[in-house]
Amino acid sequence: MRKSLVLLIAFVLVFFSAVVSLAGAMELFADKLVYDPDDGTITAEGNVNVKGVDMFAEAVKGKASADGSKMELQEKVRIRSIKDPMLIECAKAQAILTEHGRKVTCWEVQRFVHEARGVTMSAEKVVGLLKDGAFENIKATGNVKAQMKDKNKKTVTVTSKSAYYDSKKGTVLFQGEAFAVTEDRTVEADKFTYYLADGKIKAEGSTKTVFILKDQEKE
Repeated sequence: MRKSLVLLIAFVLVFFSAVVSLAGAMELFADKLVYDPDDGTITAEGNVNVKGVDMFAEAVKGKASADGSKMELQEKVRIRSIKDPMLIECAKAQAILTEHGRKVTCWEVQRFVHEARGVTMSAEKVVGLLKDGAFENIKATGNVKAQMKDKNKKTVTVTSKSAYYDSKKGTVLFQGEAFAVTEDRTVEADKFTYYLADGKIKAEGSTKTVFILKDQEKE
C-alpha cells in the first residue's frame, strides 16, 4: 500500500512502497524512502522512479533534496526528457536545478539516444542542460563513440575525445582525434559536424581519407 510522506517532522521516518511529492512539480517513488530532517534529504532504494515536468528517471538507488533542486541517482540509471525525446542510460547521474534550467551530469554513459534523429552515443561523461522539457545542449567527453545515418541513409560510426550537441543549430560537433568510418572509407579530421536535419557530415581541418577496396578485402 502506497503512503504519502509528510516532511515537516522532527525525526527520521521510513516508509516502504511510498511516494513523495517534491517541490518543483516532481514526484519520487521507491520501494523504500527515508527522510532525514537534519539535512532535508530523502534517500530512496529499490525501483526508484522520478516523474517531473521536464524529465522521467529510473534507478536502483537515489537521493534528493526535499525542494527537488538536487537529485542523485545510482545503478542502472535511465533518464528521458519529456520533449524531443532523448534517452540517457548510465551508471550514475546528478540533476541540479539552476537559473538556466536543470543541469544533468551522467557518468559511464552506455547509451545516449536522440530518438527522433536516430543518433546513438556512448561516453565516459555527459553533461546536459535540460530546459522546458528538452535538452538544449549536451557535451560528451572521454572515449566518445557515436552511430548515425548519413544523407544516403548509410551507417556512420564516429569516434572522438568530445562531442557537443546543440539543439538550436541542430548539430553534433565531434572534436579531438576524430575518425568517421563507413562501409567504404575511413576519414580522419580535426573535427566533424553532423547535421541532424539531413544527415550531412562536414569534415574540417587536417583531413585524411582511406578508401576500403572490396577487392583488397577479399585478398
